[in-house]
Amino acid sequence: MNKALILLLKLTIAVSYSGFVFAHDSEDAVMSFFVTSRNIGNGADLGGVAGADAHCQSLAEAAGAGNRIWRAYLSTSTENARDRIGTGPWYNYWGQLIATDLTDLHDNNDNVMTWNSFSESGGRIPGLEDEENATHDMLTGSKSDGTLALVQEGKAGIPEHTTGDPATCSDWTGGDGRARVGHFDSQLGEEGTLWNSAHYTLGCSQEALERNASVGLFYCFAAD
Repeated sequence: MNKALILLLKLTIAVSYSGFVFAHDSEDAVMSFFVTSRNIGNGADLGGVAGADAHCQSLAEAAGAGNRIWRAYLSTSTENARDRIGTGPWYNYWGQLIATDLTDLHDNNDNVMTWNSFSESGGRIPGLEDEENATHDMLTGSKSDGTLALVQEGKAGIPEHTTGDPATCSDWTGGDGRARVGHFDSQLGEEGTLWNSAHYTLGCSQEALERNASVGLFYCFAAD
C-alpha cells in the first residue's frame, strides 16, 4: 500500500473522531507522542516511573509503534519529566506537529490541546466537553516548565494544602500524598488549565483520582 493511500485512510478515520480532517505536517512525520488510551488501574500507583514507561511501551507496541523508546512524561523526586523524553520533534498519531523541541514544548504551554491530543491508535480522549465521561486530568508531577512540582496551595477550585512534598504520589508508587496533573484540553495556556500543570489530585488512590476528571492517564513521548 503506498504512502498516499495510507494517509488517505488515516485522514478518513480522523473525521469520525473529531469532525475535522488533519493533514500531516510532514510526509516523514511518525507518531512520537500520545495520550494513554487506558490507565494502569491502580490510581497514581503506576509501578514507579519504570511501570509507567512499560505501559507506554506496551500501548505503542500494540499500535505498531514499538520500535521507538517510549517514556512517560512524569517527574519524580530525582528526575524531571522534561529530561526523560528526548529532544523532539514530536508528532501525534495523525502526523500533526506537537513541538519541535523542549523549548517549543514548554514555552507558552499551548502546544498540547484538545484538537491534537490523541491516543496511540488515533482515538479521541474525552475532555471537558464530554461532561459525563471527561478524563482530562493527566498525571505529570510537574510544573509548567516540566520540572518537579511540590505540593503547594493551588487554584481551579481544588482543595489543597502545602506540604512541600513532591507532587508525585511517592514517585508513582501510591500511598499518601497528591499528584500534580495537567489538562490535555488546555485552554490556550491559561493559568489553571495548562497541559502539564493545572492542579493537584485529591489523593493517590483510584477513587481519589476519579473524584476529579481523571482515571490515571498520562502522556507518552518517544525519547529516541
